[in-house]
Amino acid sequence: LLNINKFFFCIGRYYRMAGPKELQQFLDDSEHFAPSEPRKILPAPNCRPHRRTEAETKAMFPKPIEFASY
Repeated sequence: LLNINKFFFCIGRYYRMAGPKELQQFLDDSEHFAPSEPRKILPAPNCRPHRRTEAETKAMFPKPIEFASY
């Protein structure tokens, strides 16, 4: 837990606390305020973005791009 100008970092998010009492309440029961379960499910592996090689990219665009009259 990091304190950066009254912004507190926990579980990949920033939380601003009203005071030390609220901070302690959050730290005592953080699961109540910030559940550890993911909110979104990742898409299937075949639907996720992936890096293409240079050869794959050239195969997708066999013709060079031309900017006619530009």
